[in-house]
Amino acid sequence: MINNTDGSFEYETNLYKKNEKFTYNQYHEECDKFIRENSSSEVSHDSDEYLAMLNTNPCFLYAPDIKFSIFERMYNNDPTQSSWNLSNFKSHLSRIKNEDNKTVEGIHTPFVYCGSKWSSFPIHLEDYTLISINYHFYGLPKIWLIRNNKDSTRFHQLINTILNKTFPGRSCKNLIGMFVITHPYSFHGGYNLGPNINEAVNYATTQTIKYFANAIVCSCEGIVKLNGSKIIKEFYPSFKDELKGIPDDPKIIIKKKRRRNSKKEIYRIAKYLFPTF
Repeated sequence: MINNTDGSFEYETNLYKKNEKFTYNQYHEECDKFIRENSSSEVSHDSDEYLAMLNTNPCFLYAPDIKFSIFERMYNNDPTQSSWNLSNFKSHLSRIKNEDNKTVEGIHTPFVYCGSKWSSFPIHLEDYTLISINYHFYGLPKIWLIRNNKDSTRFHQLINTILNKTFPGRSCKNLIGMFVITHPYSFHGGYNLGPNINEAVNYATTQTIKYFANAIVCSCEGIVKLNGSKIIKEFYPSFKDELKGIPDDPKIIIKKKRRRNSKKEIYRIAKYLFPTF
C-alpha cells in the first residue's frame, strides 16, 4: 500500500499481516538490517544464493507501483529538458486510452519501484503485451530474466506444468544510469541485489500495435481494459488476417502473405511492419 501525499510510503509483508509506514531513509535502514541478518556478504551476484534464500521463505521488503515520477521532479515537468523523460515519453500509447477515454496510472504514467536485496518481481507480461522501459536511478543492480518473445507461446503453455528442465532465456544486469527495454509479448521477471530505485512506464510503437491487437486479456477483477480500436484500424486497414492469433515469428507472417500477393507487395508489408526487414 503506497501513500505519497506526505513523501512517504507504506508497505505490506507477511501475507499482509504487517503494515508499516516508512520514509525512504527508514526503508533503506530496514534493507541494510535484512542484509546483516541474512547474508554473509552485502553484495552477491550468485543466483544460487538468491534461490537458496527463497527456500527459507523469508520476508523481503519491496515497494512497487509508487505513483510518482523522479523524472518529472528532476525536470520540473518541462518536456524540453530531456527526450528520455519517462513522465513525458511520447509514443502511440498516448492514443490508446481506457474505456472512459482516460489514461491509466502505471501504463501511461510512470511508477517508481524501491527494491531491497533479493526482492523479486515475478515472471509476467506487460498489460496488453506492451513494451516497457525501466531506468535505474540509484542503488545496487536489478537482475532481469527475459524470455524471447518468439518463445512466449510455448513458455505460456509450459508454465502451467511442473518443469524439470530449464527454458531458454537471457539475463541482464540493470546498473545505475541504464535503461532496460522489454520487447512486446516477452515474459520477464527478476530480482534486486540490494536497495535501489527504478522508474518504469509502458509505450507502444507502430511495429508493436499488432501485438496490442492480439493481446489476450484475462478476466481478473480490477484488470486494466484499454480501447485501441481506432489506432488498430488506422495501421491495419486491410491486413485483417494478420490480426488473428498471437504473433510469433514475423517470417511466418510474410510467408502466409506471399501466397496471395506479389513480391513487391510482400516487401511493402514487411517494411511497414518491420523497418529493419
